[in-house]
Amino acid sequence: MITTSIASFGLSIAVAGDIGVETPYDLKGKRISWIRGDDALNLGTEAMLAFGDLTWDDVERVEFPGYGRAFEGIIANQTDTAFTVSVAGGPQQLAASPRGITWLTLDPEDKEGWQRLNDVAPYFQPHKVTSGAGISKDDPWIGSSYPYPIVVANADTDDTLVKSLVKVFTEDYDKYKDAAPGNAGYALENQNMQWVVPFHDAVVEYYKEIGHWTDEMQAHQDMLVKRQQILLDTWDEYTAGDTPSDEDEFKAGWMEARAAALEEAGMNPVFR
Repeated sequence: MITTSIASFGLSIAVAGDIGVETPYDLKGKRISWIRGDDALNLGTEAMLAFGDLTWDDVERVEFPGYGRAFEGIIANQTDTAFTVSVAGGPQQLAASPRGITWLTLDPEDKEGWQRLNDVAPYFQPHKVTSGAGISKDDPWIGSSYPYPIVVANADTDDTLVKSLVKVFTEDYDKYKDAAPGNAGYALENQNMQWVVPFHDAVVEYYKEIGHWTDEMQAHQDMLVKRQQILLDTWDEYTAGDTPSDEDEFKAGWMEARAAALEEAGMNPVFR
């Protein structure tokens, strides 16, 4: 990874404003959207449920064929929630409907709730959201987000190129921050220095040079690099063997081997 943007929007569950839900703990028994074939949205929803110490067994799962249909379903009173980004069109439509919209408050001081959420989806982080449907700087949402966009490179990408990129993003920030609405997210103070993707070695070198690197960050970086190596070694071992010719069986076998290798190393597989 080279750099990321954490801007003013958030990512979480949008909730119909007429059912009295304020936090994930209030979702028990509610109708929760599940999107067919969309693992990312469904895992995000599962993470929000986990914050409230809930699982899919504690709610009514309502299946939809796509993201847009889920918001149509909320407005039509067929479901109560949908996972989304706060600045998308769906939340705006819901906010303008008779049901209205509310966003789940994710108290950053609720350490146990955040631990449960991150056990399911470690890429989320607390965020004060100021852009989106029913949200403003004067009426922010204390919710969640994760970096987007993310500037990435292969580990063997030229060090000079990578270092030049992160240097421009960091040192020329004032020159480009107002050029587009999301650019503020690239500020150095907005970088999550202990996220889920390791930094390129040249990025680490740059942060050390400017005094923005700690022993704790290095320990986290080392763990992420070790995790990547475990995945690479496990993939090589899995594909070198007698793997199934059936695509679904191949995928299931890989996910099982992947999870076993990470758990043996004391790491959370996250995806299964």
